[in-house]
Amino acid sequence: MRIAHLLSELCDTGNGIVNVAVDLACMQAADGHEVMVISSGGGYVELVETFGVQHRMLRFDRRPGSLRTARHGLKTLLAEFEPDIVHSHTLTPALLSYLVRFESTVKRRAADYRLVTTVHNEYQRGALLMGLSDATVSVSDAVSQAMAKRGIPAPRRKMVHNGTIGTPRRRPAAEVPAMSLGDRSIVVLGAVSERKGADVVVAAFERLASEFPDLSVWFVGNQDWQEVVTRAAELSCGDRIHFVGLEREPAKYLNAATVMVLASRRDPYPLVVSEAREAGVPIIASAVDGIPEALDGGDSGLLFPVGDSAELANLIRRVLQSPELRRDLAEKSRQGIERFSVDRMSADYIDVYLEQLALRC
Repeated sequence: MRIAHLLSELCDTGNGIVNVAVDLACMQAADGHEVMVISSGGGYVELVETFGVQHRMLRFDRRPGSLRTARHGLKTLLAEFEPDIVHSHTLTPALLSYLVRFESTVKRRAADYRLVTTVHNEYQRGALLMGLSDATVSVSDAVSQAMAKRGIPAPRRKMVHNGTIGTPRRRPAAEVPAMSLGDRSIVVLGAVSERKGADVVVAAFERLASEFPDLSVWFVGNQDWQEVVTRAAELSCGDRIHFVGLEREPAKYLNAATVMVLASRRDPYPLVVSEAREAGVPIIASAVDGIPEALDGGDSGLLFPVGDSAELANLIRRVLQSPELRRDLAEKSRQGIERFSVDRMSADYIDVYLEQLALRC
């Protein structure tokens, strides 16, 4: 099968969309498929090329003049590669691939490929345009239901959960030495942002700081919200709140964590949950979007209402005070993690592709 993956960039900056696309391209090439990635480039180009993936440079710029240039460039690249499947991971490539194929159809030169898009962030403006493809893949049941409400018909809606275990981008968690984080530590993996609820974690920690003087918080991810970083530093317990920035091997922190907290206000199906489950760390997360699915409905971690820092603090307190609860959560976190593998994710997408190719005949 000849598969073209389209996305804006291949930068190694902790972007989950990029990470999923890179993993898919590498795994599919390793399984013998001919794979091309079309993007504006970035740090992952060398990695995908080591797996035999072709990379072609194209800037998917949304400005009107640039869109025309990108459409022409995409048309040329697809004509040269002759793919069976064109898989878009972001909005602009999805729209352009649709326009390129539509143009060929109008000119009676019907392109013999099927369009697949993955909706990573359904809540973003323009997500409905992802539904122009032949198959619109949601990363969770929650996202699939949201796309149904947007009018995407059931035959075109597919669902494939994200997976990270076995990724070629980093070592397995078991091979990564743990950092020294002190006796009790909360690790928050992901961008420091309003969407990821960084302020909720800070507020919960402030409630617990005097009760647990050996407790610290470690934010591991890009610092996208300077206001909350500044606010945390001004607290009396601010010296125990650490913002370490992007870490390309987050297992360093997960392997040392007492608990991993994810306080997202929106999160379709976060990769950090599978990374934490691979490390076997107890997980507390907000009950929103695809997070409960990633935690087996709450059987593999503790869930709290979105934005409720008081309840988050209560759950953290329970975990800190109970070795038995920590052991139970750690054990449940590891159970069934094979479904979070990149091999399973890639195989599920291949099934989507094959279904689409059967419809082409």
